[in-house]
Amino acid sequence: MSATWAEIRARKNAREIEVPLTLDDDPALDELDRARRTLRAAEARSARNPSDEDAAAAVCAARAGVDAAIEAAREHVAVFTVRSIGRAAFEELRAKYGPTLDAGSGTAKPTSPDEDDEYTAQMLAACVASPDLTLDDAREFITAPEWSRGEVLQILEACFKVNAEHRRVDLGNS
Repeated sequence: MSATWAEIRARKNAREIEVPLTLDDDPALDELDRARRTLRAAEARSARNPSDEDAAAAVCAARAGVDAAIEAAREHVAVFTVRSIGRAAFEELRAKYGPTLDAGSGTAKPTSPDEDDEYTAQMLAACVASPDLTLDDAREFITAPEWSRGEVLQILEACFKVNAEHRRVDLGNS
C-alpha cells in the first residue's frame, strides 16, 4: 500500500528525544541501579533455566522492583524534551551562531567561549520543547554553577541528534 506525498507529510511528526538529568545524588538513584542489576541477573538465570519456575518468579519480582525504584527516582530527575526544529531552521542556527570552517584547512575555526555559549544557548532555546526554555533561561542554564558541562552537552547533543540524524527501521523488505 503506497501513500501520497500529502498523506506522508500529514503523518510526519517532529522527532523528539527525552533527556533525563539528575537533580541530586539521592540514594533512590543508587537503588534504581541496584534494581536494574538484580533484574539483569534474574533474566540471565531464567534464560539459562527456562523451565525453572523460581527463576521466572524472580524475574517478575525484579521487574516490580525496577518499577518501584523508577517511581522513587523520578523526583530526583528532570526530563528535558528536545524536538527537531526542521532542517532549514537548524541550518540557519548553525550558519548564524555555529563554528565556521577555515577555508584553507577545512577544519572548524576556534571560537571563543562566549561564542560557544551563545551558539549553545540559541540551540537549546530553539530545540528544548519541555521545560519551556527561553533564550535567557538557556543562557542561565549553561552558565549556572549547579549544571555541569556534561549535562549541558548532553542536551546539546540531543539537539543535534534530533535535527541531523535519522532513524532507520528495517521492515524486512530492504
